[in-house]
Amino acid sequence: LKMRKKILNDIEVIHSFEEEISYNVEHASKASHLLFSSVIFFSTLAISMFVDNLGVAMSIIGSISSINLAFVFPNIFYIKVCDYHYAFWKYHETKEQINAFLAIWPPAFLSIFGIFMCPYSVILTLSEN
Repeated sequence: LKMRKKILNDIEVIHSFEEEISYNVEHASKASHLLFSSVIFFSTLAISMFVDNLGVAMSIIGSISSINLAFVFPNIFYIKVCDYHYAFWKYHETKEQINAFLAIWPPAFLSIFGIFMCPYSVILTLSEN
């Protein structure tokens, strides 16, 4: 009986979690849909009005998005789903601390590298043109 209650409770938690995640255009209010659509439209309009060379705009957008897609997001997602917590020093045993550090430091280093390369690539693109 206790096991059945636990399973039913877990199912309710999963359903409530799915309801929170399933926010999309169909469930959005007209005001939020109008707000997001307007932000996208007017930001694109502002870029098109002030940029004479489309290559510069595409280079800036590409350098920001590609660095985030290649270096930052995958590593942050890995750290999030990793078996070890990013605060490796909080483990009580030294072996767990070492294993957590070895699992976390490469993706953390690459994420930090990507975060620093993003503005550098934008500055480099703007200085060339």
